[in-house]
Amino acid sequence: MSPLDPLEILQVIGYSIGALLPLWMLFQLVTHRSKLTNIERLLALLALTMGGWHTSNLVVTLHGLFDLGPDTWTTLLRFADTVAVVSITFAYSFLLHVHLYLWANAQGRPLNKTEQIRVYLSYVPTIFLLVAIPQLWTGEYAPMFTKLSFFVIPFAFWIAYVLGLIALTELLIARKSRNRSEKRIMRTLAFSFIGVGVVIFAALAAGVAINPGAEWSVNKAHGRNRMRLCFASPTHEEIHQGVAALAEVCRREFGVPALSAKA
Repeated sequence: MSPLDPLEILQVIGYSIGALLPLWMLFQLVTHRSKLTNIERLLALLALTMGGWHTSNLVVTLHGLFDLGPDTWTTLLRFADTVAVVSITFAYSFLLHVHLYLWANAQGRPLNKTEQIRVYLSYVPTIFLLVAIPQLWTGEYAPMFTKLSFFVIPFAFWIAYVLGLIALTELLIARKSRNRSEKRIMRTLAFSFIGVGVVIFAALAAGVAINPGAEWSVNKAHGRNRMRLCFASPTHEEIHQGVAALAEVCRREFGVPALSAKA
């Protein structure tokens, strides 16, 4: 195992904290309350799914850092991918469900009929798991984003929709709140959700897609810090535009040697 670069260290730390913090919150919630309310049960499930997502990504990251290769411990990788996909799919449904409760609570009433229907509708995307999970366990192993590439764009739109809706809910709750500290927290959360949604749409609009180099390299250790450029499907014009965009990023972020700039 070669020394970790800063990005890999950040991945390990980030996924470790992301795995432990929600699970710790879940533990605190369950052990300190004799009886959970409906919204507390939802928060517990949300914490469980967020912990599952980050734990699974931590397992996959550690597998790659130890250069075990895609043919080693594939059952563990498939299981980790399955937990990750199930967790992230339910997480956004739980988020939407929680905010419907928060909106009703802010008005001092239970969920009305329309909100109850919206609660059921928020779980419709989980039907996709009936297709996704068999895909993860059939054929040769490939990372979940490769196996489920057909689902990435529709799910990105679903995430953006959920984030936009809960951001609006946070802003409306902030308007109704009389507590100045609560208003600031709600507005901060709202603008954070809006920011994430904007980034998702910007990435989709720019056609951002990266293939990790290790998945396409004969030498996995050599390819770990690289990415793959695919010239198979794009047209000549798209290739020219893509390489030009990449070159501009390199010039702006890293600088270009004089000889390369002339070329």
